Amino acid sequence: TCIFAQLITSMAAANPSSRRRSMLRGALVGIALCAASYTIIWGDYVLRIPLSENFQLRRHRMMPRDRRQLGYLDSEPSSPLKYGRTLIDQNFQSLVRPSGIDSSIFRKMTQATHGAGDKGYDESTACDNIFLLMPYSFGHNGHGSQLNNFILAALVATFTNRAMVVLEPPPALNVFHSNSQFGCPPEAWETQVIRTGAEPKKVGWNKDFPSGLSRLLKHPAWLSRQCAVPCPEYTYEDWDELHLMNNYTEVPVPKEITCPTSEEGGKTQNVLVLSGQQVRDYFISYYKDKMLDRVQPPSLPAAEWALRLGAAPHEARVFGGLTERHEIWDYISGIMIRSGIMRWQPWIARDAEAYIHQIEGLPLDEPYDAIHVRRGDKLESDARRFVIRHWQLQGLYDEETG
Repeated sequence: TCIFAQLITSMAAANPSSRRRSMLRGALVGIALCAASYTIIWGDYVLRIPLSENFQLRRHRMMPRDRRQLGYLDSEPSSPLKYGRTLIDQNFQSLVRPSGIDSSIFRKMTQATHGAGDKGYDESTACDNIFLLMPYSFGHNGHGSQLNNFILAALVATFTNRAMVVLEPPPALNVFHSNSQFGCPPEAWETQVIRTGAEPKKVGWNKDFPSGLSRLLKHPAWLSRQCAVPCPEYTYEDWDELHLMNNYTEVPVPKEITCPTSEEGGKTQNVLVLSGQQVRDYFISYYKDKMLDRVQPPSLPAAEWALRLGAAPHEARVFGGLTERHEIWDYISGIMIRSGIMRWQPWIARDAEAYIHQIEGLPLDEPYDAIHVRRGDKLESDARRFVIRHWQLQGLYDEETG
């Protein structure tokens, strides 16, 4: 049985600020519940792969005995995260259960061990090579497409041994009303107390609050290496012009830029700058084949790539020896999932949890086969037929009950 959670937000709210809050809450609950469908989609192909010394990859086939049951909340306890005066439940901050994320992997030393290679950089060279992602122009696409592009960008950045830095436009160049396509939590407003004892009044947008994609996702420090936006003499408009030189139909190999840093001694940075659509185009036309290249396995570059994504040395050696494309994608996806690469900002997790707990009849600790979350009008016109087809192929669909 597939349980369809239909999320409908009130688009006709009389008060504009109420309408924005309704849209935000609707988006939040969709994002939070996506965790369930994400786990189902990837669970049979990635999370079951044992990333261990005795790794034996098997081909996974969905048989009746393999049907899993899913509970939204993690059965294992996790420590809440402090955000201001609020405690954030980690169940609502990621697409993966907290117990499935190894938060310590990037605090461990993953240097050369038994020929596995190393990460390919150290503290002095961490910011020498930058992958600059400009997601703004892709902001009108669906939430899922934007998240998918973020994952592709992370794959490209780690594969090319670059720190991934996200660059959003200044408010003056941002067409989204709240400076983000992902709504406006209370923190997005600048408030002012007009008179003693009165409620704070909203007087404008908080210009220091994250905008764009950064309002939704908490960018991992291990992915950015805590590097700043490169080449301080360049403005956002400069980068917007520079990224246009990379058109995959005319420039098969994306061009890089070298520019001086603010450090003394004439040090420079090498920068690869791509927009959201360019990430997708170049991933398909250029990077994907290079990621799958195993001319002489075991591949040391592949092992180093895995280390940069948080693999242990023995896991990196296993990954470097894989040659089948599906095995390569399954393994690297498993490593990425365990790293918790996509975590929502704390205000997203807070509001999503509050909204979900308001929904009656949605037990979060009951087992399900699957939860599929789409915009309400998409359930009948798009998603339903694919779900039915999937269970028909497994011989598990009941034609009478649907």
